[in-house]
Amino acid sequence: MKAPFTSSILLNFAISTESFPGHLGIRAFDDNTRLEAYEQQHGVCPLCGAHFELSEMEADHITPWRDGGRTIPSNCQMLCRDCNRRKGAK
Repeated sequence: MKAPFTSSILLNFAISTESFPGHLGIRAFDDNTRLEAYEQQHGVCPLCGAHFELSEMEADHITPWRDGGRTIPSNCQMLCRDCNRRKGAK
């Protein structure tokens, strides 16, 4: 009996993530990069200009991932949660 379409997708997903560990994490900045960007910005969100603690900020790709932006330190900025949500909603 042939597996339903969704089951095939899930199976392929499981196989691909097992074959390539960390594949889904290539979009996430590591803790060191996040801290470095936070310190360079002195804890200030570049969009709203307010100061935040590191735990209140999120790492963001300056050049978006969908536009070919890489997950490298020079493409990382720290945004407050509200600004990051507004930016992502565009």
